[in-house]
Amino acid sequence: MEHKQIKMVVVDMDGTFLNDDKKIHPDSFRVINKLNEKDIKFVIASGRHYFSLYDKMNKNNDILYITENGGQIINGTKEIFYDAIDKNFLLETITKANNITGTFLILSGRKGSYTSRIPEDVYQGCKEYYKILHKVDNLQLIQDDIFMITIFNYSNETVDLTQVFQKFANNFGFSHSGDSKTHKGSDWVKIFNKNVNKGVALNHILQKYNINDNEVMIFGDNMNDYEMFELNQQTYAMKNSHDNLKKIAKNIIGNNNDFAVIEVLKDKFNI
Repeated sequence: MEHKQIKMVVVDMDGTFLNDDKKIHPDSFRVINKLNEKDIKFVIASGRHYFSLYDKMNKNNDILYITENGGQIINGTKEIFYDAIDKNFLLETITKANNITGTFLILSGRKGSYTSRIPEDVYQGCKEYYKILHKVDNLQLIQDDIFMITIFNYSNETVDLTQVFQKFANNFGFSHSGDSKTHKGSDWVKIFNKNVNKGVALNHILQKYNINDNEVMIFGDNMNDYEMFELNQQTYAMKNSHDNLKKIAKNIIGNNNDFAVIEVLKDKFNI
């Protein structure tokens, strides 16, 4: 497919657009500007919260941001979509998690992210992914629309969060850090509405801007990119990608530490 047919470029962040030091290629903004000059929309699709992405991209208002794996979509600073979790279920989940020793939660919402009972060293590390992370005494009193619940296990080796929460969240979307085959050893679990994923969010954007799925290039590295890769033929998996994503990708490119996405875009669009 010639580059003139491409109207949108979608990139995952961690493991794809960023290197392992969480840095972007120094030429990234020039490349994005050149794409914009060619009327090609640039989309970041990430599991990160919006404020982390917006800060990482130097507050660039010419970028579309798919945040929290599809829980929210923002065009520059203008929100165009979000999918909030039912408040009653949210309160039940907070209560259940708070009754487990050695856990803490991060709630991702439209105004920011919120946490409680978090160790200070962990809090500082989390701020890479949650730029605005409020420490509060009672998560149940938050006045915000929440679209992602993340529950962390930081000191209780006897608790498998997947076993505890997967059935509880049966009617919701669910992901975890445990082994994908045994479902054991989860250090965290995420709970979100069932129809929330990057693919659904990207499809929402395509419909909004009247762009066909074959007019999009998609770059990713992990299983939260899977639904996006199912949308079209112009998919690019990183060399460091999850094996299951590589199986459905149409192209395998270099490593994220070599900034392969930028190199592909420069070559494809003669930038």
